[in-house]
Amino acid sequence: MPRRAVLDRLVSSNGAIRTNDGVGPSRFRTSNGAIQVSGLAGSLEAQTSNGRITANLANADGPVRVETSNGSEELSLPAKFDDEVRAHTSNGAITLRAPATLNARVSARTSNGKITSDLDMRTSGEISRTRL
Repeated sequence: MPRRAVLDRLVSSNGAIRTNDGVGPSRFRTSNGAIQVSGLAGSLEAQTSNGRITANLANADGPVRVETSNGSEELSLPAKFDDEVRAHTSNGAITLRAPATLNARVSARTSNGKITSDLDMRTSGEISRTRL
């Protein structure tokens, strides 16, 4: 795929999805496999039933929504990101990497895992080991 290609919708039933340097809005969905995104510009919606989601979103400038049933999630956001982030998993940890200047609305939820953050945050709503 050419660099900076528009990645509107990628779907797989049994396999991983890997992208590099695409442009969104992007929607990725697989049933049994990991999703790995690197260098995406625009927004991201990624969903898998059985797999890890890893997204290095150095150029993201729209909403980010990731969801997996059985796997961890690892997100890296750019310094000027100021949109919504939603990361949900049933069985896995959630890691969010972002600069201290991040000004985003974050919703992170896991049933059987943990959420950790080294950032100073202003929070509202329910806060626990599995919900932020």
